Amino acid sequence: MFHWIQIPLEESLELEEKGLIAEGSGYKYKDENGLEMVEHHVDCCHWFQDQMNETTEFGGNLSV
Repeated sequence: MFHWIQIPLEESLELEEKGLIAEGSGYKYKDENGLEMVEHHVDCCHWFQDQMNETTEFGGNLSV
């Protein structure tokens, strides 16, 4: 089973501001288009698991 979610940096910062994830958490990187992204483990936030269950077959993505 895959357990990772990749979201834009801006979205990750919004979740930090709301107190849903720890400040500075996740693996930050740029995708192939130069977009700043953050990878989080789906267990870090209940919303992540809900999103991945709705959008993926295995409840997450492979790690970058």
